[in-house]
Amino acid sequence: MDADLDYVPRGRHRLKLFQPGTVRVSRDLLRVHVLNISLTGALVHRDQPPPPGTLLDIRIGGMERRASVAWASGARFGIQFQIPLTEGELHGVIAHEAADVAERRRNHIV
Repeated sequence: MDADLDYVPRGRHRLKLFQPGTVRVSRDLLRVHVLNISLTGALVHRDQPPPPGTLLDIRIGGMERRASVAWASGARFGIQFQIPLTEGELHGVIAHEAADVAERRRNHIV
């Protein structure tokens, strides 16, 4: 049996984080928390996630990307970026979260 040429492996290294962000679905701007991220997608939390197949724009840590909802279960949903992040963009998101954590610690908000 031939391999599926459209298959994209999900085995990308995922980085854990808890970063607030926003998702734009049509005209609605929704607050979300990103729980992990990779070059190709992210795990996102929202009480009422959009259904699989939904196209959206996600903004997190100064980065914005078009994505589609791959799956949804409970309050979590997985998204796949239409264009993978660069290593620099991924490191920028992580650096943004580190700066947020440091600021919360300085202000005793942790």
